[in-house]
Amino acid sequence: MPHPQATTHRMKTDASVLVVIVNYRTAALVVDCLRSLQDQVLAHGNTRVTVVDNVSGDGSADVIDAAIHDSGWAPWATLVRAPLNGGFAYGNNVAVRPALNSAQAPDFFWLLNPDTVVQPGALQGLVGFAREHPEAASAAAASTTPMARRGPLRFVFRRPLAIWSRGCVWAWSRDCSSAGRSCSA
Repeated sequence: MPHPQATTHRMKTDASVLVVIVNYRTAALVVDCLRSLQDQVLAHGNTRVTVVDNVSGDGSADVIDAAIHDSGWAPWATLVRAPLNGGFAYGNNVAVRPALNSAQAPDFFWLLNPDTVVQPGALQGLVGFAREHPEAASAAAASTTPMARRGPLRFVFRRPLAIWSRGCVWAWSRDCSSAGRSCSA
């Protein structure tokens, strides 16, 4: 969510977003995801998309790269070929780590699975939520697939979850039914 180096002025106007999609042998799904992002990325303006290919070995990277160039998405979408398949978290870090270390780190990161079809307004909704709740360390969109129950995603953890954000620790109960916060002065 908000990066500590983000300036208040930029967040009030046009927050920058880096969308990361990790691919492993799902070229067609990634292309559909990019297509679903196009209008929102263009409307929001300050958004980039990085697709990380996790050494698919099936030609996926070439298909995605061609789609990016043939569809005119190159101004806002790039493909990065990971040097190894270190899994989903590793693939996300291939894009996130250099972005965090850049002179213009994005205000927000949005990690998408390759089978995501982004609904109209989702990008603006997530950025709006993050702006309204700067104390939140992360946010998740609702899942609207036929297999998922519609609504915000909620997870059950084996032990209480704690997330540090801006000097506060947010802790949730095991079943996420209650939350609390403790802040240092």
